[in-house]
Formats: sequence, C-alpha cells, structure tokens
Amino acid sequence: MRQLITIITLSLFVAAFFDFNSRDNENIKELTISISAPANLHPVIDTIVFSKVEKTTGSYPWKYEWNKFISSEIIRHKEVFIDNDSIYKQDLVRLCPSYYNASENEKVALWTLLIASMAKFESNFNPNTRYQEPAPLNVFSEGLLQLSYGDETRYEDVPLDPGKQNILIPEANLKTGVAIFAKQLEIRKSIFTNQHFYWSVLTNKQNEIIQFFQINAEELNVCN
Repeated sequence: MRQLITIITLSLFVAAFFDFNSRDNENIKELTISISAPANLHPVIDTIVFSKVEKTTGSYPWKYEWNKFISSEIIRHKEVFIDNDSIYKQDLVRLCPSYYNASENEKVALWTLLIASMAKFESNFNPNTRYQEPAPLNVFSEGLLQLSYGDETRYEDVPLDPGKQNILIPEANLKTGVAIFAKQLEIRKSIFTNQHFYWSVLTNKQNEIIQFFQINAEELNVCN
C-alpha cells in the first residue's frame, strides 16, 4: 500500500513538474519573441555622420545643420530613397561606386550630400538667391534649391507656405525640395534626367554635380 501511495505521489510530482516546466518554457518563448523582434526602426539622425561640404564652396558656406533638415525628409521618404534604391543603380554607381556596400546611415548621408550638391549649382549655397524665370513660367525661383511658391499645391505635406513667406528659410526650402525630389524619383526612376523634371542642373550639370559630390564624399570614406 505504501508503495502504491509512493508511486502515485511520485507520478503527481512528475506531472506537476512537466506542466510547470512547459508553462515556464512558453513564458520564456513569449519573452524571447518580444525581445528579439524589434520594430522596423528608421535611422536616427544624431547617429549619422554627414559631409561638412567644406571643399570648393565659394562665397557662401554650407551649414552643417542643413544636413539634418535634408536627412529628416530623406528618412520620412525612406521607401523611395533607401528601400528601393536599386531602381537608381546606374546613377548611384556613377556618384559612388561603393554605394551598395554602405550602411543605412551612410546611405542617408550620401543622399543628403547629393541634395547639397544640387543646391551648390542652384544657389551657390546663398539662401537668399532669387531668380525670375522667363515666360511662360514667369515665377520667381528662390532659396537654396530655387523653389517657387505654388509648389506646395503640387506636393503633399511640405512646409513651404506663401502665407508664412518662408521660401528663403533653409529648413522649409530644403525639406520641400527633398519631397519634390522624391516625386521625381518615383516618376522618372532616375536621378539624372534627359528631360527636365524640376531642376535643370540634373540634366545640364550632371558632370559638375558628380565631381562636387565625389570631392566632398571623400571624408565619409564610403565611396573610396
């Protein structure tokens, strides 16, 4: 009888042990899943090293803080600039032969430098540059990326606002410009175009932009 009681007690203990162990393993699995499945995080701007764009800048210097205005919009349009960058492979390899070996942070820095290179040949980094386009446009192109009031009606969620008269403010100008550039990439599937989309320098100043980009990309040690 004692042996029977001992066997029953032992059986109950073993069953309880495996039940506890099973539940504990499930808890561990759940904990592991919750820890090891991070969200699809975007690059963090403060961890990105940008080009200082110090070489051959001319009369007006490029301000390092402008990189952050540009990169914040590149990250917002990450699907266009980073996630689908294989679409623009021919142009990106012209700019930076090692582009596809770069980290995500480095890619954001390279796209940021490209926008800065465009601004070099649009405004020479003078945020107050103003140019009246000839007929039939008859509009003023203004600021670092030579934008025009009215652009805000054609591109969604941009900071350009004629009511605020902010076209010459670098943050509004650059962020709006990145949104326009993202639309060009979506439609034309290329950086450098044979026909003008928005900026003529991407058609008739391609070699100059590439040269300026590559000189100022040297400090990033990505394209070398």
